[in-house]
Amino acid sequence: MGQDIDKSKFTAEDEKEFSARLLSETNHLREWFKEKRFDKSEFMCGYELEAWLVDKSGSPSPKAPEFIEKLDDKNIVPEISMFNFEINGSPFPLGDGLLRKLEKDFSVSWDKCVEVAQKLGVTPVYIGSLPTVKEDELTLKYMSPQKRYYALNDRVLDFRGGRPIVLDIQGKEMLRVEHKDVMAEAAATSLQIHLGVSQDQAVKYYNASLMASPLMVALCANSPFLYGKELWDETRISIFEQAVNFDNIKMQGHRMEKRVTFGNGYAGGSLFDLFTENVDKYPVLLPILFDDKEDIISHLRLHNGTIWRWNRPLIGFNEEGNPHLRIEHRTPSAGPTAIDMVAGMAFYLGFTHYIASLQEGPEELISFENLKYDFYDAAKNGFNAQVHWINGKRYNVRKLILAVLPKVRKSLIQMGISSEEVDHYINGVIRSRLLSGQNGANWQKQYYRNHGSCFKKMLETYIENQSKGNPVHTWKI
Repeated sequence: MGQDIDKSKFTAEDEKEFSARLLSETNHLREWFKEKRFDKSEFMCGYELEAWLVDKSGSPSPKAPEFIEKLDDKNIVPEISMFNFEINGSPFPLGDGLLRKLEKDFSVSWDKCVEVAQKLGVTPVYIGSLPTVKEDELTLKYMSPQKRYYALNDRVLDFRGGRPIVLDIQGKEMLRVEHKDVMAEAAATSLQIHLGVSQDQAVKYYNASLMASPLMVALCANSPFLYGKELWDETRISIFEQAVNFDNIKMQGHRMEKRVTFGNGYAGGSLFDLFTENVDKYPVLLPILFDDKEDIISHLRLHNGTIWRWNRPLIGFNEEGNPHLRIEHRTPSAGPTAIDMVAGMAFYLGFTHYIASLQEGPEELISFENLKYDFYDAAKNGFNAQVHWINGKRYNVRKLILAVLPKVRKSLIQMGISSEEVDHYINGVIRSRLLSGQNGANWQKQYYRNHGSCFKKMLETYIENQSKGNPVHTWKI
């Protein structure tokens, strides 16, 4: 989905040809898995971060196209709205210095963003959902000019038979609004963690990533408000799932699966099963034809890019052209600060390593149905959620994360990260956040309780705190 296209309308022949190429490339991929062709180098970690531009009134600013052009940085790219942009971080091998390298990599990019934004009279901010955004701002008027976004919008509405998209979210308050397009998707901005894995370890780490999801979404919750309503602690999950929703419609023998989804189960013997599921359960959304060869499998990767699992398998290529496997963990919110996000990445890496190292796999420890229930409960209730654990019991998610932190710490040290670096992020940030009970969502909600519904003032205070870089558990209300 990252590259632009040369048209936004498609014919029946386009769809037929794309489907044929997709099937051919899926068969090609099957052979790669059989031959174990994937890169076997060390584990790698990288990230993507989505962010906003806001003006002096705190409202979203549609200056992203100009902002991105002036940045002239291939790693800072457009998002679906003219209010948003995305930073693609550098990948680093797992080992000593990883966490500080990730934070420095982000800080260098962010400082550049701040400098360019200030010259345009706007401010960049990363937050799960912008509390000041209004319903009438998320319309096609402010869609980014790239044709791929207009194509996405047209196709989703075609699949829906032209029916408007409904956001129906029941949290502390209730929200039900209709959008005539997919632009509500822009309201949900995230941190996406990329973990490069070997083929032999891929299933273990994918299933461990599923198991991490309820804990991560509660730990990193930072989007309690939308359109002036207090909804879920991590409303972003519900926003994105509904913004491109066209399930329960039948077409060409398919029952439409949700395009944004927690998934249908644990991975089995191979991650290839998920690419087979892509073909079997998900009709083609963007039938864009490429002129490359099967060795690049562009049609397969594009189709996979239009299925937004909260844990998504990815296939990329190294500088030598050899394929590699990545797991994209999409559950964390953007923000509140760089150190908070890197600490969340550290927890994810340590937790998945701990779970993947257990003798029994996650699929033998917690049922997928329980895990899926826990994920949405954590998105809705944050630190107040109750989640299942490997001993068959349920625990408050905050207390459970505190209990597993020693295992996470030990795993990170086993991965070659120094104890000093681990303690800086795990004990200094994650443990302190848990003990205080103040993640981004809880800070926003308490600010709202103390100061009333002046979201502009809340955002100004949030941005001031974010610019100082202190972790969210230290923020004053």
